Amino acid sequence: MKTGRFLFFGTLTLVFSTILMVFLLLPSDAFPSHKIFSIDKVWHFGSYFLLMLLMILAFKQIDGSPKYYKLLAFVMTLLHACTSEWFQQYSPGRTSDITDWVADIVGILLALLLVNVIQAISEKSIINT
Repeated sequence: MKTGRFLFFGTLTLVFSTILMVFLLLPSDAFPSHKIFSIDKVWHFGSYFLLMLLMILAFKQIDGSPKYYKLLAFVMTLLHACTSEWFQQYSPGRTSDITDWVADIVGILLALLLVNVIQAISEKSIINT
């Protein structure tokens, strides 16, 4: 394990995921009504895209196969998204919305796709040199 790097990326991921959860659960009646295509969905997408990238960076520092740390990052990020949506139903002014969860999942999957594409390109360039 790369302890120093794991502590850095792990702490960064923990701080971001905590801030994200707190923000998602803040009571508010001022938020706009939900629409399928709204800035709220872009925010959900972007937040979980970034969280997935941070999770991958953190878990990558643990010795293991790429499939293992990517799966672990995927499961942890998906659990965060599910938990935040579930708890939002109990926060005043918030709702638990399936379209938010879908936006979360799209962000998670696109982050995973981006990492896989970058790794494939870098492996291909290493082989060709």
